[in-house]
Amino acid sequence: MPSLSVAAVAYGKLRYLQGYTPAMLVDESRIMEVTIFGMLPSKRHSLDVTLLLPDVMAIADEVDAQLTQSIGCYSETHEGLDSCVTHRKANTHFKDNK
Repeated sequence: MPSLSVAAVAYGKLRYLQGYTPAMLVDESRIMEVTIFGMLPSKRHSLDVTLLLPDVMAIADEVDAQLTQSIGCYSETHEGLDSCVTHRKANTHFKDNK
């Protein structure tokens, strides 16, 4: 069974404690994606074009999945719940990247 990303959980809780808003988490994620995808044109000569689109889609999906987990745990931390990992682990389809 896939599990919740420990890093995403910790990140959501940390950002809550640092006073971030959910909108700030979303903006951070967007900036990261823009930065990653912004590097592609400068590396176009060394990229395998046949793999590029699936790889870009996989990166975007994983960034979005991590963001979803972070915001979920941010919200639970905000609500005073300490069950983020145990409760959400059983209800998530996301995976850890190792």
